[in-house]
Amino acid sequence: MAIATGSFLLIGVKMIYPVLIPELRSSYGFDLSTAGLLLSLLWVSTAVGQLPGGIISDRFGEGWTLLMSVVISGVMLVLVISVNTVAALFALTVLLGLGLSLYGVARYTAMRDLFPNRVGFSVGIVLAAADIGQSLLPPIAGFLVVFLSWQFGLGFTLPFFVIAAIALWAYVPARTSTSASPIDSLSVAGFRTIFSGMSTPTIMYGTVLFLLFVSLWISFTSFYPTYLVEVKSLSSTRASLLFGAFFGAGVFVKPLCGAAYDRIGIRPTMLSIALVSGIALVVFPSVEGTVPILLITVLVAPILGSGTIVQSHLINALADEIKGTGLGVIRTIGLGLASIIPSIFGAAADRGFFDEGFYALAVLAVLMMVVTTRMPTN
Repeated sequence: MAIATGSFLLIGVKMIYPVLIPELRSSYGFDLSTAGLLLSLLWVSTAVGQLPGGIISDRFGEGWTLLMSVVISGVMLVLVISVNTVAALFALTVLLGLGLSLYGVARYTAMRDLFPNRVGFSVGIVLAAADIGQSLLPPIAGFLVVFLSWQFGLGFTLPFFVIAAIALWAYVPARTSTSASPIDSLSVAGFRTIFSGMSTPTIMYGTVLFLLFVSLWISFTSFYPTYLVEVKSLSSTRASLLFGAFFGAGVFVKPLCGAAYDRIGIRPTMLSIALVSGIALVVFPSVEGTVPILLITVLVAPILGSGTIVQSHLINALADEIKGTGLGVIRTIGLGLASIIPSIFGAAADRGFFDEGFYALAVLAVLMMVVTTRMPTN
């Protein structure tokens, strides 16, 4: 529960940023390309921290890494809402992303250690908690932005950082794995050991599948609220509620997908959700009105289950002694490459190709299906 609480908070805070974009554009004179750059920097810094987070987790313990992530992120959040220049906003957003990134790998490997026979379902529960945060925190932030300011839209989460830190310190062991990593230093030999353990077809196909998933997820979530406000002419509050509904659907999707993975494996589960979400993405630009948009949004939401499935599959495939570092490498590669997408998406939107961006995301869903059909299942 403590790990899930941290996941609820940190991922929810990250998803407040897209809700703030219209207000930040108004306050600082951003165009969509600059807004995309800010979101890309948040995701780049999140990607960069995955490998150090995995190494720290393997060497010093999962519980300690999770606690450090919450404390650092809370401090950075205080600084973000205290500055009033664009340069400081961008710089501190990068530091916030680095703090958030330390949580990513440790929560997965801790679940694998604590629930070895139900990895998919336990990971699904933790990620469902993240979706509860993403479904609740952005709408609250959107309401506070409209009636107060964007600083309140972020700042209201600060008490939860204190609660999460106390829960992690009290209930999560400093180390959930049985022993420290045998990789003692960041040497050439150490990384050769890591990459030799990651060279199997299962892991390489899984890495490609993870890259496709995060590219789709980051792109869709980065500009969904702005698209509803600027193209569909919805209010910021209504757009925030629909954004929350997307993640609210994920609360149910992720445990179900994790349980399906545990029972029937990766191939039928991934093919089903990529097909449904891909069709919904094609339809999305053509629908109008709150209710039709809500229905399509809920149909896109199964793609959130992809993260549960592919990361559970990778954790099971990685050797115990490198599972944290190995997953850190994969998440750094995937998130690092995918983090450039918001900049491209924003530049395309500035040039009148907002709708076409969602069609491109449907193509990514098709590619996920292609990779899944070729992926080894053991």
